[in-house]
Amino acid sequence: MGNLMRNPRLFFLVFAIIAIFTFGRTEADSLPPPVVPQCVGVNIHFTGAPARDLDGLASGGFGWIRMDLLWEAVEKTKGRYDFSAYDQLLEGLTARHIKPLFILDYGNKLYQDDSPRSPGAQAAFARFAAAAAAHYKGKPVLWEIWNEPNGGFWKPNADAEEYGRLALATARAIKQADPRATVLAPGTSGIPLGFLEHVFQMGLLKYIDAVSLHPYRGPLDPPETAAPEYRAVRLLIHRYAPKGRQIALVASEWGYSSVNVTEERQAQYLTREWLSNLAEGIRLSIWYDWHDDGTDPKEGEHHFGAVRYDYTPKPAFLAAQALTQALRGFTFVKRLPVASDKDYILLFADGPVVKLAAWTTGDDHAIVLHPGLRLTLTGSPQYLPISRDAALQTAASWTASPVDWIASAGEPAQVLLAWHSRDGKAHRVRFGVQTATPGGLLSSVTRQEQRVTQNWQTTWLPFKAAFGRVPLHLNFHVIVDGVTQPFGEEFAVTPSDPLTLSVTPFASDRFQVQIDNPAGTEFTGRLSMISGGLNRNFPVRLPPGMIHLTKDVPGSPQAASAWSLSDTQGLVVAGLPTRRFAAFPAILPSLKLVIDGDLKLPTTVAASPTAGPSPGTAALRASYQFATGWSFWRAAPSPVFPAPGRLIGMGMWVNGDGSGNMIRARFRDATGQTFQTEAPDMTWSGWRFVSFWLVPSPEERLTLSHWGGADDGQVHFPVQIDTLFLLDSRVGARRAQGVVSLAQPYGIYRGELNSLAPPPAR
Repeated sequence: MGNLMRNPRLFFLVFAIIAIFTFGRTEADSLPPPVVPQCVGVNIHFTGAPARDLDGLASGGFGWIRMDLLWEAVEKTKGRYDFSAYDQLLEGLTARHIKPLFILDYGNKLYQDDSPRSPGAQAAFARFAAAAAAHYKGKPVLWEIWNEPNGGFWKPNADAEEYGRLALATARAIKQADPRATVLAPGTSGIPLGFLEHVFQMGLLKYIDAVSLHPYRGPLDPPETAAPEYRAVRLLIHRYAPKGRQIALVASEWGYSSVNVTEERQAQYLTREWLSNLAEGIRLSIWYDWHDDGTDPKEGEHHFGAVRYDYTPKPAFLAAQALTQALRGFTFVKRLPVASDKDYILLFADGPVVKLAAWTTGDDHAIVLHPGLRLTLTGSPQYLPISRDAALQTAASWTASPVDWIASAGEPAQVLLAWHSRDGKAHRVRFGVQTATPGGLLSSVTRQEQRVTQNWQTTWLPFKAAFGRVPLHLNFHVIVDGVTQPFGEEFAVTPSDPLTLSVTPFASDRFQVQIDNPAGTEFTGRLSMISGGLNRNFPVRLPPGMIHLTKDVPGSPQAASAWSLSDTQGLVVAGLPTRRFAAFPAILPSLKLVIDGDLKLPTTVAASPTAGPSPGTAALRASYQFATGWSFWRAAPSPVFPAPGRLIGMGMWVNGDGSGNMIRARFRDATGQTFQTEAPDMTWSGWRFVSFWLVPSPEERLTLSHWGGADDGQVHFPVQIDTLFLLDSRVGARRAQGVVSLAQPYGIYRGELNSLAPPPAR
């Protein structure tokens, strides 16, 4: 241990290994540690050794590339594999200290058209993957099985069962060829929890080392918004991974096109994507893309690159270069807690040198970290050396992180504590933690430690997670030689068996309440509704195995109401803010079904009346047939329908057809600006209440695009409903034809008494 103290760089290598345990160690752990630039990279679209590209990658400081290892390019004759183009690429990368993530993907007509779906084609694909793993055995290669199998890259249509069989066979074959190989899957488009759960249920987590995701989001959704979805994926991993097996997360593709955001914003988002992923424990972040694919100024796919089509640097490249130069060799230690969740202060260390990466997702402003240290935060990360600051030096000396980000009711929640003495002197160190849930502070615990003079780590079980159905917030602090240090460490632990609550209007005199219990664990408690100053309670009982419970509750949706679900001890485990629902009875009869998109395509849609979801209610039935190509249909009021007051969203009952097509709605604000908002894809059949949000909601992540009018992304009230419902054909959807029914639409408002009143005159 003395050698570590005399060699700071050697110490920080050990410290990085400790951090790896924090983020979840895999069995074949060649995934990178949280050290820049080992944990960041970029997608490419070339093989061989083009010097302009390879030198540009090295100049940008990218630690990894991600590239398709195409089956049909390697196996042109059955049973014969030619990796020469990729050998040249690997040689060029290695000379520049860059590592490859190879995607094993796409079909081979030697065995089957489109994707390998038949047993014979899947066996051939697995042999190809095994040959690749054997060929590159001992090389620093990561293997990813397919690219976006839930999107348009699994032909002819996305199919989780087909892909799952291929991924299982391929992962087994790779591990047999090279037991130390690191395997990633499934590389999904977005973060589709249903698709992920399906392949996890098939046993994929037994054979892969990391779950790879492509967390793309809309131009108004910054990278930091991915954090809740990462937690949802970790919950699925916790549920389906073999006990004791830690599975990492990798963001293997993600970018923003400079058609949809400005080049300056694209640059901000690149660096914030990498940095916020580090703060969320993502082991590797790959930016899409290295190079613009074309020059059409209106084609978004042409402008994801960090450099332009002519290889001139975009601000995104310069931002990546600035990050990798400023933080090269630095290990991410922790995110420092500050007053606003919008402010990000990340602490990095390399030997005795400590730096901050700091930015905000809000407006530019100044903050005081502690007396004598004032920062001005903007949307662009800054990299600040602060090695003379004793408080931050101490903050870099310790970490407190969960062994598992998921807490199960009744099981001990383990925390990994790590400390090292930066001055080589003996110190008396105590760790303290406050644990809290949405219901309030639960406990405060301090652990006494002996004097420590060297690197030290331990696992601490400060409490039992008897409240495992709700998020658990932990706030750690350290006391060194009797002095409480100013910077703590905070993180949240996700419950393994959460409950979610949704409340929708079902008729003029009642609600429909749904309680979702995805873990299927037993629950007994009560449902509470507060409306008009009255608190009404209803007993709730979910026996083991019940994952959905639906209750009809009398009450007026027009009146403001708040809802909560609590257990037998009175702890609130789920809740909803105060809302009111205003029926829009005049809008349904005025709907016209309009075909849009490429009007040359023979898409059809026809309307007819039908019954609604509750007795005595009416609905509009839409029968449609999409042609191949870009087409969609809209249910549009004629004329556009004015929505009174400060609308925060709109909801309606929809009888789905399970087609998998995309659902949207459109609003027009007072400036003529059009907002298009999305709901989850139509993967269900039967009646369901679908919400379209104009402002962020706890129920759904907001996906909102805009054009025309002020074109500033701000909603200027009052608004009009331009399109009540839009069904857009999705490449890879289950069906291109179907029948959808639309029933009573409602405006959704906050619960204030004046929320339906028009805004004041300006």
